[in-house]
Amino acid sequence: MTLLTVAEARERLRMGRNQFYEIIKRREIAVIRRGRKLLIPEPEIDRLIRQEIIPAKRSFFKSHRSSLSCSAETR
Repeated sequence: MTLLTVAEARERLRMGRNQFYEIIKRREIAVIRRGRKLLIPEPEIDRLIRQEIIPAKRSFFKSHRSSLSCSAETR
């Protein structure tokens, strides 16, 4: 298991320092404390990324298709 520093984890997530520490404070991500150093297991970063992905719904495009296309009547 690879352990990442806070800086490395933030870089992977493209997240600011304060926001990342807020996630740690809310215990949304597991950390390992070694003295004063915080280390984040790489699978936790992957889990957080998967958790944040929202799949696009095809029904949105089907229901809005008619309003997105131009018709001869509106010209």
